[in-house]
Amino acid sequence: PNATLTMSVDFWDVERTGVVTVPSAQSLVSQFFNTPLGGLPPGVQVNIDPTTNTANFVKSGFENSGRQRARGIDMSLQYQFQTANWGTFTWSNDWTYLDSFLFQLNGAAKTHEVSGRTNNDPFEGAFFGQVTIGDGWLKWKGISRLTWDWNNFDLSIAGRYNDGFREERTQKFGINGAPTPGNVPIEHWIKQRFFFDGQLSYTLLFTQPVEEHPVAG
Repeated sequence: PNATLTMSVDFWDVERTGVVTVPSAQSLVSQFFNTPLGGLPPGVQVNIDPTTNTANFVKSGFENSGRQRARGIDMSLQYQFQTANWGTFTWSNDWTYLDSFLFQLNGAAKTHEVSGRTNNDPFEGAFFGQVTIGDGWLKWKGISRLTWDWNNFDLSIAGRYNDGFREERTQKFGINGAPTPGNVPIEHWIKQRFFFDGQLSYTLLFTQPVEEHPVAG
């Protein structure tokens, strides 16, 4: 038997500043209602339907966003065991841990820690995608897989883990927990998920026959 152990750990720290983006439509509408008439930045236009008092047209240009800084660890571990009669067994693991993710929408906005949170909190707007369809900046995420290879057979069983995360609901509590709507955010926990899957395959090999005594022409 022949065994091999491979392990790697990668520590990373990435920072971005001044990313070019487009403000979300909702943030521009909110800014319009909270700003005196004529106080919108140059290039920003919000048209309001006088009948419904809702926005029916929003126009804006590009802007430089604030700062993003992410820090974490990527880990990989693989153990492979080769036998003479029973094929090769491989156990592999790939995991990542997001220690911190600092997000600032623009230079004048507050910096938020979004590691372990959704990517569509109110302070993020549509920066990372649609406001109504959010994902999460997971603290932990990984996959562990066990594979067996023998005589063109390949059997694989995998387990995947996605960590839970928090999100801020649009509905807010009143002061001192009053049931009436207020300004106190409501935090909601999205629990972690485990996924398991398996795969069995067989590889067909075909070798084209070759004439022992080829005939010319």
